[in-house]
Amino acid sequence: MWEDFIHHIYDIFYIIQWLLDSLKTILALALSPLSWIFNFGRGFFIGVGTTPESISFSLPASAISLFNAFPYLNLIFMAVGGGLGILFLAFIFKKIIHF
Repeated sequence: MWEDFIHHIYDIFYIIQWLLDSLKTILALALSPLSWIFNFGRGFFIGVGTTPESISFSLPASAISLFNAFPYLNLIFMAVGGGLGILFLAFIFKKIIHF
């Protein structure tokens, strides 16, 4: 008799454990978009708060001399970047129109 009672108590605890594990999984899935938004926002504001001087990126002297050999290279880069931006916007509007 006591063995059956103890067996039923164990079954009840297993059911409670299963319910709590399922509840933990459901809450983790429900709150994951909030954690993504929080992590993105935190990374964005950390990136916005840093100044370009704090980013340590340096090229070798040979690469810098190569870039200095081309006249108006920064204008060429800006034009290529602007052209790619316009193409990207055209692609987005094309996808929106055909949606």
